Amino acid sequence: MKVILSTIIMVAVAFLIIYKMVTSTQDSIASMEVSLEKHFSKIEAGHYREAYDAFHDDLKKRISFAQYEASWLKRIEDLGPMKSWEIHTANKSSNLFTGEKEYDFVLFISFTNKEQIFRVTQTWKVEGENVTLVYSGLHSSATNSSSFDVF
Repeated sequence: MKVILSTIIMVAVAFLIIYKMVTSTQDSIASMEVSLEKHFSKIEAGHYREAYDAFHDDLKKRISFAQYEASWLKRIEDLGPMKSWEIHTANKSSNLFTGEKEYDFVLFISFTNKEQIFRVTQTWKVEGENVTLVYSGLHSSATNSSSFDVF
């Protein structure tokens, strides 16, 4: 009887831990949607400098503001303004030692003059109150964003 009771308690504790992890991840991904909304709102308004300011320092070393702005201006010239963006998948990872969190998103982005939907991968890092874009690029050619296909 003690073995059965111990097993039930262990299963209940395991379920509670898993439930807390899943709901915590869902809540934090939902809060990251606010950061994505702000980022893409800046782009839609043509405020590329403000969108670029959200880049992590490592990404700024690989892509200058001039390259980022030029890539968006060329993209809009070729495809028209951005019509929509939506999250396809989202994953959260945490560093147990530093407390840093990273969120990986696969986004679908479409433009007004093109039927094609672009599949974009983005990684955002949360360090305290700072939320910065670490990586952004086409999902099919995911490299280190040095190709200036950064979204």
